[in-house]
Amino acid sequence: MRKKNLTFVVVGPTNGKIYKFKIPHSIALAGGIFSILFLVASFFASLHYSFLNYRTRDYDRLQAENGRLHSENRQFKTITGQLEGKLVSLEVISQRLKKMSGMDGQPPVAAGVGGPLNLPAFLRPTDRLDYLGDRVNDLAAEFRQLNDFYQRQNTLIAATPSIMPVRGYTSGGFGFRLDPFNRTKDFHPGIDISAAYGNKIVATADGVVTFAGPRFGYGKTVIIDHRFGMSTLFGHMSRVVVRPGQRIKRGDIIGYVGNSGRSTGPHLHYEVRLNDRPLNPMKFLQSKKA
Repeated sequence: MRKKNLTFVVVGPTNGKIYKFKIPHSIALAGGIFSILFLVASFFASLHYSFLNYRTRDYDRLQAENGRLHSENRQFKTITGQLEGKLVSLEVISQRLKKMSGMDGQPPVAAGVGGPLNLPAFLRPTDRLDYLGDRVNDLAAEFRQLNDFYQRQNTLIAATPSIMPVRGYTSGGFGFRLDPFNRTKDFHPGIDISAAYGNKIVATADGVVTFAGPRFGYGKTVIIDHRFGMSTLFGHMSRVVVRPGQRIKRGDIIGYVGNSGRSTGPHLHYEVRLNDRPLNPMKFLQSKKA
């Protein structure tokens, strides 16, 4: 069977003349197939272009993200390096304070260890931060221990008699002596400080007044409790200016030199006691000078 040609009729737009074109059926079929293939190829080309464009945008985004991560990593290394340096300095200070306080030979407190800071090079960033965090906690425990120690030391120092209670000179020592009245041997539980009548008398350590008033043999007397079993006594005053229960700081005026009680002349009788046992006050003064 003979294939027919395809006839195309075109009418002129101005003169109305008719033009006929005959195209073999095989050529028309090939043209149609080519058109379809062209459309399919264009579709896939457009799809591929869109995919490449998306991949390009994704690549740019990844590049920007990678740059940001590199910048953050550099900042992280800088910050951790600074933190490591500060921790090393703090550990050196901790070791010095522990050595000064005599605590370097004591067993460490829970979570508290000493020594220089050496971070393993293989640690990941998160592990490195965890390691530094643990070390900060360790140092915090050490400094809390040191703070408690020095607070106790400061309290103990403040409660230790360590200054002269009055301006004058020692006229009677601590220990056995001849009684100035009957010339018999007796024990003198403090020291006598000769001073001008009316000179001010000060507390030799922080504490609380437990007695203020006349006392047999001592005349007008003040007794101060300094905690830790330590107390001081001041006798033969002319006037007392404190009251029982009053808190006293080292250097506060508690009275004035007199000649009350069993006394041969103006002076201060001064005692230091530990658990009510008399101690030589001069040892505390000598320790202060040392």
